[in-house]
Amino acid sequence: MQGGEEFFLKKEPGRFVWRGTAPRVPVNFPPRGEPYLVRVYDPHIVGGPTEGVTADRLKVGGEALSRFYSPGNPYESGLVFIDQNGQGHSPF
Repeated sequence: MQGGEEFFLKKEPGRFVWRGTAPRVPVNFPPRGEPYLVRVYDPHIVGGPTEGVTADRLKVGGEALSRFYSPGNPYESGLVFIDQNGQGHSPF
């Protein structure tokens, strides 16, 4: 995502789930090149070691993220490939 393409997540009524849609994400699955690095900013954890950035407990296109880049610091990101239907796929 390029600067200026950031978007806010919206809370689902009555649940502890937040959702958002990233438009115009190029398809890279079946795996082509490197997986995408995804993360969110959570103001509730800004005082922690990641300074509010996290990939923990994220789902992308229905796929729970299970592989991470640089966990536990401000560069923490989840790794995911995206198919033509917008579904997420964890790196193998």
